[in-house]
Formats: sequence, structure tokens, C-alpha cells
Amino acid sequence: MYVIRVALQVREDARETFESHAQAETAEVPKRFDGCVRYGFHTLVGEPTSFLLYEEWRDQASFEAYRDSQYFTEIGERIRPLLAAPPDSAYYQVEAPAPGAA
Repeated sequence: MYVIRVALQVREDARETFESHAQAETAEVPKRFDGCVRYGFHTLVGEPTSFLLYEEWRDQASFEAYRDSQYFTEIGERIRPLLAAPPDSAYYQVEAPAPGAA
């Protein structure tokens, strides 16, 4: 499993537009891209302009197919102007526990 965490700070005047894009992407990305296990935006409690994008992909190759797609480019073109700061991303390789492991 390949996990991506992206922290996003949205401009206050762009929050509603960002939320609209986030809802659309949350519904669309798992349908469009094979290997997308989970994809969702979450708002930081008490900070309505701070968001977390959490993604789970079957493997790194599945994520890279998404990242290299025209759709990903288009998402960036829509969202980047709404941000107050550059996104903070982290990538994790998650290994499944061995059967019977506690």
C-alpha cells in the first residue's frame, strides 16, 4: 500500500470554492483510477481553511499513473490558485502485517 498525506492551507476567500472542488475529486478519483483505495479531504478541527488530503493506493505504480495523468494536472490548475501556501506532502510505503502477526 502507498499512502499520501497532503496538508493544504486554503485562502479564506477561496474556502467554499476549494470545498466544492474537493467534494468533486473525492467522488471522481476512486472511480477514474484503478488502484485508488481511499481518497478524501478532511478539515482540521477549529481551522476551517486547513485541510488534509489522505490517499491510499494499491501500490506506488497506481499512484504514479494518477500523478502523471492529465486529470491530475487539471486538478492542480484548479486548486493551486486557491491555496495560501504551498502544499506539504509526505509519502509512505505501508507493508501489510504478516498473517498472524499481532
